Amino acid sequence: MKIEPEDKDALQTKVFLLLQTEQYSAALSLTDGNETYVFEKTYSLYRTNQEVEAREALEATKRNMGDDDRGVLHLEAQLVRDRHSIL
Repeated sequence: MKIEPEDKDALQTKVFLLLQTEQYSAALSLTDGNETYVFEKTYSLYRTNQEVEAREALEATKRNMGDDDRGVLHLEAQLVRDRHSIL
């Protein structure tokens, strides 16, 4: 059985599995340009040490998911913590 490239469920499953198996670069290539996966893109940027890009993407994530989303708040805290540990 062939999976259709535009199958939203298949794409969501693939992104989830890539993140669970720490394949962040591959997840980035799937999420880049896809507004549905702004959180996953931001998280992948963070995990690949692209902190400047992750901070920029976090703003889009906040607009998309809201400032009070638990995942967004957790990721923002991680970025702040990492920035302070560098300084």
